[in-house]
Parts: sequence; structure tokens; C-alpha cells
Amino acid sequence: CGEKLFSCDYTKLTDLNHKQLVYHFLFRKRAARTVDALIMPEEGGTRTEKYVDLNNDWLPKADQNIAILLTHLNAKDVIQCFVQH
Repeated sequence: CGEKLFSCDYTKLTDLNHKQLVYHFLFRKRAARTVDALIMPEEGGTRTEKYVDLNNDWLPKADQNIAILLTHLNAKDVIQCFVQH
């Protein structure tokens, strides 16, 4: 399945999350594929977008195709799902 790096202690992002990018570089070689995402509570619908998508021209071959996703989860839906299951 690969390495999964999730961080969910955010309510607002105003700048690049350097901590998550460093985690990606530290843990990326533990698996063939690394999925990296920040998770934020959301009052609206759940959605995912690219938060960081580094240009491969800036990276050595071993570090290409780095992307960090930003997933907004509807907090009410998550709590209801947890209570029901």
C-alpha cells in the first residue's frame, strides 16, 4: 500500500507547511509510494486539493513527483460516522 503521512492539527493554513514537507523527505524511502496529506476540519463539503506540487525540474531524480494533498473533512459528517459505527 505504501507509506501514508497524515497530519491533522490545523484549522487554518496561511503559508507552506514546512513540517509536512520535511516529513515527506524523511519517510519517503520507507515504501515504494508515499501519500502525504494535511487534514483540516470543514463546515462545507469534504474535498481534496493539491497543497504542494513541486516542479520536478527543481528536484533530483530520486525525489521527483512530490505532492502534498490538503483534505477538508466535514467535521459533522466525521463525528456522525464515528458515532454510527
